[in-house]
Amino acid sequence: MQARKVLEQEFHEVTGRELTDMAVDVFGLGLDSLGILSLLGGLREAGYNVSLDDLLFAASMNEFVAMMANAE
Repeated sequence: MQARKVLEQEFHEVTGRELTDMAVDVFGLGLDSLGILSLLGGLREAGYNVSLDDLLFAASMNEFVAMMANAE
């Protein structure tokens, strides 16, 4: 799935860590507000029309990836 790979790459770029648990929500990722905005900026630059609300209200990263795929 392309959207997942892009999310994993952007997460790694922002944090320097691997995104290993797709079952957690954004709060489980351990990002601060600047990290979240950086992640969203990278995803938008990659062509995904996702919003802060999309990320905050997704029940898991798996759900967010599905939103990303629909927002290409």
